[in-house]
Amino acid sequence: MATKLRGHVGEPRNVAFDEARVRYYSTKRDEELSYIRSDGDTIFAGSNQVELFLMCMALAKHMNKSPKELKKRVSNIPTNAMGEEGKWLILALGVVDNKTLTCLNDEGPLYTEAEKYAEAGFEVLQSLLAHHGGGFGQFLEIMLRDIVERKIE
Repeated sequence: MATKLRGHVGEPRNVAFDEARVRYYSTKRDEELSYIRSDGDTIFAGSNQVELFLMCMALAKHMNKSPKELKKRVSNIPTNAMGEEGKWLILALGVVDNKTLTCLNDEGPLYTEAEKYAEAGFEVLQSLLAHHGGGFGQFLEIMLRDIVERKIE
């Protein structure tokens, strides 16, 4: 059962991605570059913007990528669409990076940092998709199994 967050201090209304990524985050069927359109050919086909954003954020953190500034923010993802699980992922990332729970006193900077991680992760994702193409799903599964096995040992 998910714990409900209460009293968010500084939580933004929306989360942003870089303007250069708008076409990739698009759900429009006629947008050829979209990673999430329902009839797409990526592992994210049929997903939503939140799932792509969180995947990119987590990918950057896992791959030890430095957060990357957004050149021009496009605030298209409503924070309330993230659900409690998505919010917890962002807050957990902030606690790990700040090495203290006091960072939860103002969540705004944590969301900004998550946007920067998502930007860095998007570059990693593009590279992996270009390298693995249709086999990206299998590559991702192998990578996740490796992470789980290392945690169990």
